[in-house]
Amino acid sequence: MGLRRTVSRHSVPSILKLYFPLLSKLKPYCAFVSGFVPVTSTQFSSFIFSSTFVTEVSSSAVPIISIVIGEGGSGGALALGVADRLYMLEHAVYSVISPEGCAAILWKKNGDLGTADFSKAAEALKLTAQDLLKFKIIDGIIPEPLGGAHREPETTGKNLTEYILSAVNELKDKTSNKLIEERYRRFRKIGSFKEEIKE
Repeated sequence: MGLRRTVSRHSVPSILKLYFPLLSKLKPYCAFVSGFVPVTSTQFSSFIFSSTFVTEVSSSAVPIISIVIGEGGSGGALALGVADRLYMLEHAVYSVISPEGCAAILWKKNGDLGTADFSKAAEALKLTAQDLLKFKIIDGIIPEPLGGAHREPETTGKNLTEYILSAVNELKDKTSNKLIEERYRRFRKIGSFKEEIKE
């Protein structure tokens, strides 16, 4: 993971100059947070990678497509989600933190956390594909075979290919300025809400 992260950090600017569409697969799982842990050099490297990646791709002139294929529960997952089109497999999850990490931070019980706490955190995080489509965080849900994507890899691969090609065809004729502008507006809309005042 560390090597791939280092290679990716240095190669992203070069890749973007070639004007190839950039495709990201997201499956980084967040480490369980059990308390205040000193930041290690590896973790610090992850922070640098995430910020560098966001800086590079947010203003890039190439189409960017990201797909959450498993448990995307970390800041790194959010960084890789900076894209023109973001999809999720039907049973994938996507959040800034895992339910376990969220529960450990919000409800410290000296390590005495249980499944009820994790379920409560998961519900509050709204991390399912269905929740995120409803909030317009993602652009679509890629169906999985009965029993999950791993049961029928070929079917899953065909479904992924269909969504990827559709996104590429949709984005390929957009100018660089148009891609950057739409990407900016896309992320500016995330988190907006309406508040009603009852009289």
